[in-house]
Amino acid sequence: MNLKSFLHNRMRRVFLNLLLLCILIKNINAVTVPNLIFAMVIFTLYSVLLWLPNTVSSTKRIFMGSMVLILIAFFWGGFGEDRAAIVLMFYLIGYVALRLPDKLSLIFATIVIATNVIILLKFEHSTMDDIFTLFIAHAGMFAIFRSARIRREANELKAHHFKELQEIHTQLESAHKEL
Repeated sequence: MNLKSFLHNRMRRVFLNLLLLCILIKNINAVTVPNLIFAMVIFTLYSVLLWLPNTVSSTKRIFMGSMVLILIAFFWGGFGEDRAAIVLMFYLIGYVALRLPDKLSLIFATIVIATNVIILLKFEHSTMDDIFTLFIAHAGMFAIFRSARIRREANELKAHHFKELQEIHTQLESAHKEL
């Protein structure tokens, strides 16, 4: 990994952390000490999840994501922080779509969406229209981030193939010169 790539990757994560913090603080309903402390605990876990190295296994990512999901659900149901929790759920779906393997990301995103529906029905007494709207928004978020991941992986594969092709070309040129 070259320096430019290293810095680009770190700046993106710093930006995502700061964006999450700003959105989280902006969307807290009741600015009380317990709510802020709990929000910072969730933010800290999100930050750890976001900064995990690429070498960390999917199992560990799923475990950490599950912990974050449980805390968000408690934040929503126990503290009544619906707006902040919905934002956090969107962030979690984006993370899952970008970082977990294909089937696992779909399964985990489905669990996140199901958790949202259960909370909306149990605590918010939302209408089916509200639930359907949020479901479509979450599914759209998943599709957008999943397609971004697919595009990124395709570009990485193209770059890898191009590098291999250049190496083979160099070998062929040297063989040609020897002949």
